Amino acid sequence: MLAMRTAAVRLFFRGFVVLAVCATLLAQEKFRLQTVRVTGSQRFREEDLIAATGLKPGDTVDLETLKKAADQMMASGALASLQYKYTPLSSGLLVEFTVADGADFLPCRYENIVWISGSELTKAVHERVPLYDGEAPSSGELLDQVKQAITDILAKRGILTIVRYELHARGVGGAIDAISFVSDSVRPKIQEITLTGATLLTPQEKVDNTKRLIGDEYTATSLHDSLMNGLFFIYGNKGYLRMQVGEPEAKLVGDAKQNLVAVTVPVTEGAQYRWKSLSWTGNSAVPAAELDKAVSLRPGDIADHSKLDLAMSQAQRDYKKRGYLAAKLQRTPSFDDSDHTVSYQIKVTEGEVFRMGTLHIGGLDPVALDKLQKNWKLKAGDPYDAEYLQSFLRENVALINGNGRAKTVKVQQTPTPDKHVNVILEF
Repeated sequence: MLAMRTAAVRLFFRGFVVLAVCATLLAQEKFRLQTVRVTGSQRFREEDLIAATGLKPGDTVDLETLKKAADQMMASGALASLQYKYTPLSSGLLVEFTVADGADFLPCRYENIVWISGSELTKAVHERVPLYDGEAPSSGELLDQVKQAITDILAKRGILTIVRYELHARGVGGAIDAISFVSDSVRPKIQEITLTGATLLTPQEKVDNTKRLIGDEYTATSLHDSLMNGLFFIYGNKGYLRMQVGEPEAKLVGDAKQNLVAVTVPVTEGAQYRWKSLSWTGNSAVPAAELDKAVSLRPGDIADHSKLDLAMSQAQRDYKKRGYLAAKLQRTPSFDDSDHTVSYQIKVTEGEVFRMGTLHIGGLDPVALDKLQKNWKLKAGDPYDAEYLQSFLRENVALINGNGRAKTVKVQQTPTPDKHVNVILEF
């Protein structure tokens, strides 16, 4: 009789529409769980999904037990949807889950957790949190489960610390690209840094680019980014435009209680590139021929990144002189690995023209103030030349200082919503 009865429950998280056929079957009865199946995932192994339900063959379950298991799965954030059905059999209950994977998984980093290797930690966390494999969704309860698991694992090793996680973005305002786990109350410090693969650097250059970081608190991302910025200045100026700094590897050294680490950082130098060409797009206010004047690189030259930086700075000034204070220049390299040359396309987004607004000068005697007001060449409504103020101060230094000591000036250049710039000079 029992084997002939069937029931189905379908659960949709984010909506929680529950349809039940013969729902009273389990609402009032308890059954021995015989089998749990989970299908539909392309990301997770079935055994890990089963473990994540918390259900085990031999358990005594009812409808509420299954609902809690489904809620727990969906609350993790690892799944986009879940359905389940149950079938009473003569030997117990068969429960079948059908799931769809979530899509917002991000790689996880152990920023300063140095008391266990990353691979060991991932494995240990996976044993406690079956849906964790080194990546996690950016929302949901899985992150808190991983955080707690890391805290417990470290505590067993005698490291009593508070672990937190944070979302890592690529640059200011950039897209979130990783999740970082950080030991907050026990923070290792850097004792030494070794760069491997950096064959083009002199011993002194290696020291110069690492000594400033010795003694700092260790976090893998900040160390990586700091070294990348410093080393690219050297390599980029020599034409090694695709050099990369790899992931730091930190190991405890000396007295374990001091939590000092020696860090090894791999450097991939790549090929040296030579200059091929540069083109401009989006520039209507400043002709390409004028912008090109600042580019000192010629075809065949080593592609010195610092010279390109100078050209971009000059182009920015050319726009600011014309009132385009919000102009943006975006450079995109195109590498030709057949002859190791590089071409750049510069996309200009000019924006609107800002114009001269009001001028206020204070803090000097009336005669000097009157002369300075007359000497100011920008008229209200003229395109605001952002370079003009400094030349104005230099040209009028004698009038400003008079016969006394050099005076200091407080400068305010305030853009208004209607794209004017009001200038205040207080001496």
